[in-house]
Amino acid sequence: MNKKNNTIWTVVLLVLAFVGLSAYAMHKFSSSPAPAPIANTASSTPPLPPEVKNPVGNVSLVLGQKANFGSISITPLKVVEDSRCPIGVQCIQAGTVRVSLLIQTGSTSNTVQIALNRSAAAGGWKVLFIDANPDKVAGNTIDSKDYLFTFNVSESSS
Repeated sequence: MNKKNNTIWTVVLLVLAFVGLSAYAMHKFSSSPAPAPIANTASSTPPLPPEVKNPVGNVSLVLGQKANFGSISITPLKVVEDSRCPIGVQCIQAGTVRVSLLIQTGSTSNTVQIALNRSAAAGGWKVLFIDANPDKVAGNTIDSKDYLFTFNVSESSS
């Protein structure tokens, strides 16, 4: 009977070892990647980029994106005008880009229209609109979501 018990235990241990090694091998050498998350296609509006936090200096933003600089934040809201001369076209005037810009300082919020190479002041800060991309091309319309605006934010010296 002792020999019979030893044989049974040996078989049980071999079966357990085989099952354990099989499970380990399947886990270790499995080539199937983890399932990808399912995208939410119910909304056609892409998510906004994250807020940008800077002490001072230049920042490039898309419409609706907010940048914080100490006690001031700026958010370009919409393109009011894009009358720039398209690339490859000879124009009498260069034109400009004007953006509706939300400026928040402390508990004060103001929406201003700011033109390219112009500045706005608020709460001891100066916001200069220094660039708009992409460049305008004859025959092409720029979708509002494709604009990228660059601003310089600095503390006012006066």
